[in-house]
Amino acid sequence: MPQKNPKLAFKASRLWTKNYFPARYRNACLFLSYSMSGNFRKQLYVMQRNEEDVCVYSAEHHGLKYTSPTTRWIDAEIQLNLKYGDARFVLDFEYDIPSNIGNYQEIGLVDIRNFSIAYGNCFRNDGNECDSLHDISQP
Repeated sequence: MPQKNPKLAFKASRLWTKNYFPARYRNACLFLSYSMSGNFRKQLYVMQRNEEDVCVYSAEHHGLKYTSPTTRWIDAEIQLNLKYGDARFVLDFEYDIPSNIGNYQEIGLVDIRNFSIAYGNCFRNDGNECDSLHDISQP
């Protein structure tokens, strides 16, 4: 039976970091501020890569359209475990869009205004255990 309204998971953006800094302590906090605009369901996955690849944060935003991406910033503090030393990160921004959309480049915007790490514990931990649906192998 064919789907009446098929969806595509469109990888809007993927950001890779190199080894971020030498880990002198086991605990660190990742400060992330981002915005996603568009009419469709949007998802963000933050993967910490080292000896074990771990999804440390995921968020889902539904079809809210903002007139300007700066009107809806999401500020997250994510507790990190640096037991393996240096960390690398993958940020996956994804949109679920109807298959009948012709121009994928105009479905929304992704903006990042802060990506920083400090040693110690977060004041609040917005991190969550999550699973990314996609392979995060080095491109």
